[in-house]
Amino acid sequence: MLTARVVHGESSIANTSTFSASNVTQYIRDISLRPVRHGGPSDIYMGRCSMSSGHIAKVALKVHRVAGTASEKLIRRLNREISVWQNVNHPCIHPFLGLYWGLSSSALPAMVSPWCQNGDIMSYLAARERSGVDISSLKLDLLVNVLQGLQYLHGRNIVHADIKGANVLVSDDGVARLCDFGFSSMRAEYAPVISSDSSMKGTYRWMAPELFAHDRARHTKQSDIWASGCLFLEVQSGRVPYHTKYTDQAVIIALSNGELPIRPGNVSDPLWRVVQACCVTNPTARPSVDTVLQRMLLVRIGSVPEAGSSLSLDSLSTAAVLTSVSRRVAARELLDIDEAAALLRISQSGSHAIQQRFGTTRSPVTPDPSLTALLRHCITKAWNSPVPSKSDKTGPQALVRTAEAVMAVLVHFPAREKYLPSELQPLANLLSKEDRRKSLISVFSSGAFWGIVSVRGVLIEGWVA
Repeated sequence: MLTARVVHGESSIANTSTFSASNVTQYIRDISLRPVRHGGPSDIYMGRCSMSSGHIAKVALKVHRVAGTASEKLIRRLNREISVWQNVNHPCIHPFLGLYWGLSSSALPAMVSPWCQNGDIMSYLAARERSGVDISSLKLDLLVNVLQGLQYLHGRNIVHADIKGANVLVSDDGVARLCDFGFSSMRAEYAPVISSDSSMKGTYRWMAPELFAHDRARHTKQSDIWASGCLFLEVQSGRVPYHTKYTDQAVIIALSNGELPIRPGNVSDPLWRVVQACCVTNPTARPSVDTVLQRMLLVRIGSVPEAGSSLSLDSLSTAAVLTSVSRRVAARELLDIDEAAALLRISQSGSHAIQQRFGTTRSPVTPDPSLTALLRHCITKAWNSPVPSKSDKTGPQALVRTAEAVMAVLVHFPAREKYLPSELQPLANLLSKEDRRKSLISVFSSGAFWGIVSVRGVLIEGWVA
């Protein structure tokens, strides 16, 4: 039997059976008398929920502000968006717990989710910085989380449509989670009904230029990529995109003129290259989220100092590097500067870690075939390359950085492919400008490798002949 709820004395058009999501009203208690936060067109209350495990957890109850009573059409649309949220499950997506009825006079239920004490990504980073923590690597870790969440959504053909710092929450265990996805397009469609203090299509400063082309422009995966590039700048600099523009109108004019967000001074060259790839005017020229995630992982690896900081060779980072190497081998290309930097940084890790991550399944002391193939490509190319000048930034220099990076990893493998000194001579000529590179060629030619050796009963890392 369907029974309409009475909220603040008004008969509700919606009822618990209108929405497919679970009704958790009976499990919620101690709700704040007033909203504790405001998120665009929504009010957020705090409450406590009795979980199935038996413990009591803090929860957030988010309800849209609506002028008057919500129409049946709006309710159906909200139900669709909630159903999308209900059916996603990923560590980097903020989880949905159910619906609570009784907070709104508009007949709309409140959406219940875990309370994030850390707040959004910008608040979290600011708090960590005030406590004296070096947040440079933390920023990149959180951005990787964001891209993992977006990769999951795009893989299910879900467009987020409102990526910005305020819509990235940080869980109690320090994982960045995307939230509020899909609701931006609903707010745009029902702008006269849903009150908001921001743009109905999203927030101007993070919006792609094509969304201003006409009134019926829709968010796409490509517009998500643009917004992601703007988020990278926001997280890295602590400032909103187009921070020199003081009004939304000025931002719209800048976008109409093809003006990209200004590069803040603390954005590194590798990260800026990722931003530039995301924020191109032509939507079809933007990379997929898979590519952006791969590039961000390379930036994260390359940003770790060679000394005084350890590098964790997780499977995700390893896959990103091997994907880059394999693609270059297939296209008979050399590594770019960010790929080479990541590979060089990996070479500073211990031999055991490198062999476990970059060795073959059958034999960890044998390197992945793509690394061997890339070095072969460098050797072949060296026979036809002139000795580079110091000012040469391309051509032979790209060969030099690729050869140095791949050899620096391969020297950790006893079962790597062996070469005669005469085979390596053209490459040696190119690498002989610096002592470090000259030493690498010398060791590589001799067949030695970097591994664990026993010196008077003490195990140390060193060159093994």
